[in-house]
Amino acid sequence: MFFLEISTFFGRFHPILVHLPIGFLILAVLISIKQKDKNLTYTKILRLIWFLAFISSFFSAIMGLLLAENGHYIENDLSLHKWTGIALVCLSFLGWLFHLNLFNISILLKKINNSFIILFMFIVGHLGGSLTHGKDYLFKFSPEVVRTKLITILISIISFGYGIAVGKYEIFPYDYLISIKNQFTKVEIDVEGRNREHLINQYEVFSRKVDVVMVGDSLTASGRWSDIFPYLRIANRGVSADKASDILLRIDSIVSTKPKIAFLSFGINDLKEGVPINRILNDYELIIAHLLDHDINVVAQSTIQCSCGFVTQINILNEGLRELANKKKITYLDLGELALKTGLEEEFTYDGIHLTGKAYKHWFKKMLPIVSSYDF
Repeated sequence: MFFLEISTFFGRFHPILVHLPIGFLILAVLISIKQKDKNLTYTKILRLIWFLAFISSFFSAIMGLLLAENGHYIENDLSLHKWTGIALVCLSFLGWLFHLNLFNISILLKKINNSFIILFMFIVGHLGGSLTHGKDYLFKFSPEVVRTKLITILISIISFGYGIAVGKYEIFPYDYLISIKNQFTKVEIDVEGRNREHLINQYEVFSRKVDVVMVGDSLTASGRWSDIFPYLRIANRGVSADKASDILLRIDSIVSTKPKIAFLSFGINDLKEGVPINRILNDYELIIAHLLDHDINVVAQSTIQCSCGFVTQINILNEGLRELANKKKITYLDLGELALKTGLEEEFTYDGIHLTGKAYKHWFKKMLPIVSSYDF
């Protein structure tokens, strides 16, 4: 009797508590959609929101189970509400787990999970409302056309809205659609427009002879290579936001430095823009071939990892680079802790992609044996 009273007492908190996970889940999904390579504090806040979403949905489900044992509900309706609610708790747990960075989770899987969370919230909410107020509560006084064409109208609205969301927020199946598009379309680049960019223009105007040239994107561009290797004549040919195809366009400004060694490191911007990995590797091969034709020793470095949504793709790209290096008989430099298969550790990045001083120190140590083997 005492247990029955206690379970009934706590069970009746279900209709109150159930609003907490709804709020947290909506907030977590919206922030996940809008998050674009934010700093680590931002990531920790998002992780906390996902935890609160999971823990509140868990206790809400417990209260709901207690209420179900002592309430008077139609068994079929109750069973469907109960199991969809449990499924939503599991999806909430996955949402939290995915943001702990314990596993190598692709951004696509996170988007799929977020989509199912939104879908199940509508289903569970509707079923719960039907249990409380009756099945015809929402549409009892609706126009005839709404009652008779409800399913068609809902499917049309949801499909239209989801289509807009796919394009705007890049949720599932955005990545698949972009990959398919890229298979049949060629990326057109405005060569004249790129040549007018001030930094690239400086590279073309000032091309002193050097020992080493660093080629890449913003990660390379941000490195103070002349300070890192003060005893070398070293040129920085990194350009922020550059893809492999962009580097191919400015290859002359790299060759003109007449280096003994060219260290290559890029690829993350290609992945961010949905360029297929095989196309990245094709551009890589063209760059390597061009440098080899000018008697430049090439070192293909592993693409540096991130703590964003491209960890799996970077791993695949690095495997391709290793094979390409063997094929072209050039050196492949594994950057170790900067290229872990689990992603980039927090100590090496201040925003999930760009590097800290500690990361550049690690990079220097990896390059040093190769640099030291040459007589400059």
